[in-house]
Amino acid sequence: MQDTINTLWTSEQVAERLAVSLDTVRRWRSLGTGPRYSRLGPDGCAVRYRQADVEMFIAETAVEPERS
Repeated sequence: MQDTINTLWTSEQVAERLAVSLDTVRRWRSLGTGPRYSRLGPDGCAVRYRQADVEMFIAETAVEPERS
């Protein structure tokens, strides 16, 4: 059984999951406003996102509607 919570996603996969452009994911990363991510490899150029962090980002950015 695969541990989906710790599955690593590429920036492209995150963009698809969040229904935003790849440029948006990159912009969020540069601004420090998107989901948590890791830099892997000796030069740190392989960026990966844990599925759990992407799902947490969705939950944390949810807006409660105002009730009249």
